[in-house]
Amino acid sequence: MNDTLTEHFSIDQNAYDVEFSMNQYGYLYRLNFEDEQRVEYEFFVKTNQEKEYVVTYYGHNSYGDSPLREDAFTTLNEGY
Repeated sequence: MNDTLTEHFSIDQNAYDVEFSMNQYGYLYRLNFEDEQRVEYEFFVKTNQEKEYVVTYYGHNSYGDSPLREDAFTTLNEGY
């Protein structure tokens, strides 16, 4: 996660805190950015049948205390 944020989005690792956990279904990353401390971003990563990484994104505590829209997408699989 750290490498992807740095290499593909030019986000410095000092700009956020990250927590990591895993279970039988995949990996969970929780990010809190220094400039948006109320908002928590969660990225749940698993592999699909084609062995590609698929990420489901969740946002919590966004403006107005409403969760951000859940979105699932296939990510930067080339080279992984």
